[in-house]
Amino acid sequence: MKSRTSTSILDELRKEAEVARVDNLASRLAQDLSGVPKYKRLRPKEARFSSEQLLGLRRIAQLVIDHRINPKAEKVTENTLIRVAVDFLIQHWDLAMLGNDEDELREKFFKSFKRVKH
Repeated sequence: MKSRTSTSILDELRKEAEVARVDNLASRLAQDLSGVPKYKRLRPKEARFSSEQLLGLRRIAQLVIDHRINPKAEKVTENTLIRVAVDFLIQHWDLAMLGNDEDELREKFFKSFKRVKH
């Protein structure tokens, strides 16, 4: 078994300390922003959508709103759905594999997702 050098141990400790500092900062920022509306805490990112995509987003958002249990809960918007989809993609990026264009990426992602779903 290879012994660790003091330099590698120090490097590891420095990385752990940096992670702890970042976690602490994130926690403090979350507390500072607790009274700020969510939309003001998020950063804008422009994206282009087809008419069918926009219509689908509107329909899904309206369905979620119509069927929610707590009417006082945070409003579900098209942007909410987009953020959820982005979170899903980030979490399952390995499913998308690689592709040369949007159609190929979409096809590979959905094929991979179907395998996971069952």
